[in-house]
Amino acid sequence: MILDKMLGYAICRVARKIHYRIDEMFTAYGITVEQWSALKTIEEHEQENFCQKDLAKKLEKNQNTIKTLVAHLSRKNFIERCPDPDDRRNMLLFTTKKGRQLIEELSALDQKANLELLEGLSAREREDLKRILAKLEKNL
Repeated sequence: MILDKMLGYAICRVARKIHYRIDEMFTAYGITVEQWSALKTIEEHEQENFCQKDLAKKLEKNQNTIKTLVAHLSRKNFIERCPDPDDRRNMLLFTTKKGRQLIEELSALDQKANLELLEGLSAREREDLKRILAKLEKNL
């Protein structure tokens, strides 16, 4: 089978292009797509005693990758780590004021990138795509 004709490869190629496009948009803000994903996920779950292990699970990344992402976000003062009072081995993750301001700014850019991605699709095609991708993800 020819690589360019394989569905999995086509999905990866599109994902890579989306990744690069959003990365370009975020460069001026000093944040990568991976850091953005982590920051936004922390913000969405910080009321749930969300720790690095939870972040790794949610982003489907290994502990070392998450440790590095968290360190970068902390150094940039976008998040803070606090000891978990229930389990000292865990560090709970919270967004800072600076992090929340960045989320507000970048959410609009992220939404713009997603709208650009989908602009050639009808509303029905968008819903079909979401449904099909969800179905594929369940199979993995």
